[in-house]
Amino acid sequence: IAALGIYRQQLTMASTPADIGDLGPTGTFDLELKLIQRLRETNDERMRTQARINACTDHLQRMFSKTPKKPRDTVEQMDNKIAKLEYQRTTHSLPLSQEKDILRQIDVIKKSKKTLEDYHVHEVAIQDKKNEISDLRDSMRTVIAAIAELESALSKVKLAKRLGCTTSELKTCVVDCPADKIGHIIGKNGSSLKQLEDRTGVQVDVDKVGSKIHLQGSAAALHAAVME
Repeated sequence: IAALGIYRQQLTMASTPADIGDLGPTGTFDLELKLIQRLRETNDERMRTQARINACTDHLQRMFSKTPKKPRDTVEQMDNKIAKLEYQRTTHSLPLSQEKDILRQIDVIKKSKKTLEDYHVHEVAIQDKKNEISDLRDSMRTVIAAIAELESALSKVKLAKRLGCTTSELKTCVVDCPADKIGHIIGKNGSSLKQLEDRTGVQVDVDKVGSKIHLQGSAAALHAAVME
């Protein structure tokens, strides 16, 4: 998100007072270099986020393997059993051995209560870890979207620079072409296509399947290419 914000701010800065295509001389703001830097930083962020996702996922698997066995009785049911045993022990005259047996049963039930408490604490921890992973994956999607936007912007800046125009002047045009003329436009080993690009200052991409020619360049360059 930060990378996208900086990128958009830089586009605004670059468009006034000087145009983006005029940037780059010594002492001026170079958008291409800045985009490359931001792209590198955002890719580093993607790698860090992925590493955190991997670490959290491994931790979650270990947590699953250490989940305590959940007792069948609820806390209320166990408390009722303890109360009954205590009532029996305190209201009846019992042999010592029987009283010890009741105390042993109470102790077992109390341990089960503790196990149930630990189970619930563990379940909460597991859910927290799942939420953390979900948040990280949301962050990863945002980072990937930022990378895609930065790559698109960088590609546009490089194309405008190569074609000798500014990014604000860069336009796209799609021209239908008869299938039997595609080969003529491309030429042997792409020679005709390259000559057209050199003469007009456009980038040409040919869609053989759809019989369409995609042109990118300034409005004047596009007009010259279409006229040819």
